[in-house]
Amino acid sequence: MRSSPTTSSRSTLKQTRESNLYNHIGGKDLWRPALYDQDVQKIFELYKSRGYLDVEIKPPVVDVREPGKPVDEEKERKKAEKEKLEDQKRAEKEAEAEAKRKKRPPRPGAPPPTVKEAKVRRWVYLTVKVKEGPQYKTGTMTVKGARSSPSRRYLSRFPLLPGMILNDSALQYGIERLKADYGARGYIYATATRSVVRREGNVADVTIEINEDKAYNVAQIEFQETPSRGTWFCAARCASTRASS
Repeated sequence: MRSSPTTSSRSTLKQTRESNLYNHIGGKDLWRPALYDQDVQKIFELYKSRGYLDVEIKPPVVDVREPGKPVDEEKERKKAEKEKLEDQKRAEKEAEAEAKRKKRPPRPGAPPPTVKEAKVRRWVYLTVKVKEGPQYKTGTMTVKGARSSPSRRYLSRFPLLPGMILNDSALQYGIERLKADYGARGYIYATATRSVVRREGNVADVTIEINEDKAYNVAQIEFQETPSRGTWFCAARCASTRASS
């Protein structure tokens, strides 16, 4: 289902997976809250890459119970009462048996009797509530602050067009490409940020704010021989000055 990432959420989880042979061998079926929090961030990214900018993911509801048994509150209440009565009867029988053992002298060298408790395997069931919110499409895309090149050149770095589903990951990808382009041209302190304005019709307008600063030229490169543990190597020092605007 491409319109909603709900069906892809399970495959997005990398550290917390449902138990099977493969995940059990890899230790992925263990309940570890810290690693689950890392997985939740990936789910956030998944939803935002599908245009769900206002997605809310609630903390998981953790239910510990025996495998394969659904939750039935009335049944669980009756079961708890039954177990309580059985525990009382078992305690009375054990008290009677203990009283009889005390009356009968133990055999020489016989180990004390031990009572083994039945081990019940329990599993963790997680319920995660997700509020997707509206799915946004890309509206207008505007670049501000670009002086060294036309705005359309920078917009081509973003794999988005008006009318497409607004992909938050594509926006971040375009921002990184802009920074790399500026760095390759000497604008080592250039920054780029994005802002999104939502409007009616589930449309979001994107504005890219660029602070170019200035391009830097290398003014001097000096090599110095520096002794270190009996060996010699060259250390380079580069002094940079701002190019005239």
